[in-house]
Amino acid sequence: MLDFGSILPRLLRIVGLLAVIPAFVCAEVQWSQPRQSVELPVGATEHVATYAFTNAGDQPATIIDVHVDCDCTTAAIHPLTYAHGESGELKLTLDTRGLEGEVERELLVKLRYGDGTSATVKNVALQLHASITPWFTFSPRVLFWSADETAAPRTLTVTLSATEHDDAQLVLGDIPADLNAELSATGPRTYQLTARPATPSDPGEWHLPLELHAADGSLLTTASVYVLVR
Repeated sequence: MLDFGSILPRLLRIVGLLAVIPAFVCAEVQWSQPRQSVELPVGATEHVATYAFTNAGDQPATIIDVHVDCDCTTAAIHPLTYAHGESGELKLTLDTRGLEGEVERELLVKLRYGDGTSATVKNVALQLHASITPWFTFSPRVLFWSADETAAPRTLTVTLSATEHDDAQLVLGDIPADLNAELSATGPRTYQLTARPATPSDPGEWHLPLELHAADGSLLTTASVYVLVR
């Protein structure tokens, strides 16, 4: 028969030890917002995210490596070593040129706690989610024909996002020789694109270029409509 009177003190000591462990493990660099989300407007060229932190541990913390998952992302931090109680910031710069929609980036920070043979190394993942408004949207995104059908003209709608360039004009770029295409305005920021393969019985794939120009004629951005015959 178990003698609970004899084992109770041991159980209490074990419970007390488990209660202390999380506080010990968490006594490291504390990040105020390790995952960040941001909404960026049309035409944004970059976004700088700032990750603030404090060394809550008793040992000095040294950032020994910072790894980003994309060439369009850079990280900057100085100094590299932080004593107990010291705070700092890590800045992550995302180059948003050519990006649109939902973008996820991760920054892996390698930290060393303490010095010498007693030092420990741990990794921390910082995330950035950016929702980037596109210059325009398409409905549908692809014009598709089967090779065994009569290729009647197909249309899609292009809608421009609201920007400071309300007088911008959307035009077709160089049309491939084996495509017929026309673009016409149907509203203040909407266009209808009509296209048809010149030889619909031949399978193929084309990119139909679109160019958005400001009122002064300067090029704002480009895009492509995908045309497929299968």
